[in-house]
Amino acid sequence: MTQSYSHDADPSGMTPNPDAPRRPKPKTPPKWLDAWSDPMANVDATSELMDVADLAGDGEWRLVMCSARERKIKVWANARLVSEQGLPDAPVAMRCFYAQTNEGGKRKPNVAVAAGNCVFIFRGGGVSAYGTNSTLRPYYKFTLPSLPVEPRETEVWRRLGNDSMTIDDAYAELAEARDAGAPLTERTLEFLALGEEESNDQNTKNGVHVNARNKRVAAFVRSQTVAGPPTRPTSATALGVIKHVADDADAVSRLIFCTEDGQVHVLSADAKEVSATYQLPSAVAFVAVTTGSRAEGKHVIACACRDNRVYNIVDGAVDAALVFDLEAPACGLATVGGNVVVIPCADDVVHAYALRDHAVDGKEILAGQKLYSLYLPSSVASVTTLDVNRQRRLERVAFATRDGYVR
Repeated sequence: MTQSYSHDADPSGMTPNPDAPRRPKPKTPPKWLDAWSDPMANVDATSELMDVADLAGDGEWRLVMCSARERKIKVWANARLVSEQGLPDAPVAMRCFYAQTNEGGKRKPNVAVAAGNCVFIFRGGGVSAYGTNSTLRPYYKFTLPSLPVEPRETEVWRRLGNDSMTIDDAYAELAEARDAGAPLTERTLEFLALGEEESNDQNTKNGVHVNARNKRVAAFVRSQTVAGPPTRPTSATALGVIKHVADDADAVSRLIFCTEDGQVHVLSADAKEVSATYQLPSAVAFVAVTTGSRAEGKHVIACACRDNRVYNIVDGAVDAALVFDLEAPACGLATVGGNVVVIPCADDVVHAYALRDHAVDGKEILAGQKLYSLYLPSSVASVTTLDVNRQRRLERVAFATRDGYVR
C-alpha cells in the first residue's frame, strides 16, 4: 500500500504538529533584475527615441530619452534626471554614435536627434549638479538639403512677383503641372487649394462676375512672393549608424538619416557633411546596418519603407534585385551578422531573408532567399539585436511584444 504525505508531514509516520510553522516553497529565481522604475517620469518615448551611452567617457552608461510631447531630450544617471535640453521641433528618432574627432583623450559619443528638417547633434558638456559629466550641450545642427523645385513652378511664382502673370493664368498653369504628377511645394499646393475653395463659391457657380474669388488668393500671393522663390524642405523619418571597421561600442561610426522623400544620406566621419546619398522609391520607416566585413568596405543598409517593401543598399549602391515585398507594414528591423535581415510585421509575423550568398551547415543560401517565418501571439512593439562578445561572438534578436513579453 502506498502512503502519501502532505508537504509538511514527517515520513516516519508521526503526526505533524498543526501549530508548527509551514516550510516555505522554493521560489523560482527572477529572470530580470528590477533595478529602477519611475512611474512619474512623464516621458512618452518609443524605442526609436531611447538609447544608452557613456556620455562622460568614464565607463558609466546613462539613459538618454527624447520626449515627443515635451520636445525635450533627457538624461538619467543613477536613477536621477540629471539633464534636460529643449528641442525646436518634435523628435522622431535618436541615435548615439562616436565620430572621428576625439577631445581630451576620452572617447565621448555624440547624440543625434532628428526633428523636423534638421538633425541636431549634442555632446557631453559640463559637470552636473550631481557631480557627473552627464549634461548635453548643442554641438552641431545639420539642416537637411532641400529638394529640387519644378522649373515651371519657379517661373510662375517669379512672374506673379513682378505682376507679369494674372492669378487666373498662374492657377491654370500650376493646376496643369499638379495633374501631370509634378512634385510641387507646399506654397503651390496651398495656393491651388485656396483657388479651388473660392471657385466653389455660390456666386461663381451662378455665373455672377465678382472679384471676391481673387481677394483671398491675391492676399496669399502677396505674402508669399515677398519671401522669395518657392522651396521644398523635407523632414527626417529615421536614423541609423554604420561603423567603419570594428564593432566595438566606441568604434568610429557614421550617422545615417532618411528623409520623407525617400532619400538616404550618410554623413562623413566628422558628422558635418553628406558623403553619400541614395534615392529610394518610398519614405523610410526603419533602417538597420549589417555587421562584419567592414575592413573590406562591405556592408548592407536595409531600409523598411512605407510601401511595404524592404530595399537594400549593398556596398554603396541600391540593389534593385534585392527587394523584399511584405504582406503587412514593418514594425521594426534588425540584422544578424552580415547575411540576414529580420523583419517583424504588423500581422504578428516575423520574416527573415538572406542578404548575401552564404552557406549554413553545408547548405548554400542565396541572396534574397526567405529563410523562415515566425508566428507570434502578439504584434511586435520593438526589436533589437543582442550582441554577445565572449569567447566567440554571438548575435541574437530580441522582440518586445505588446502582450508584455520579451522573446
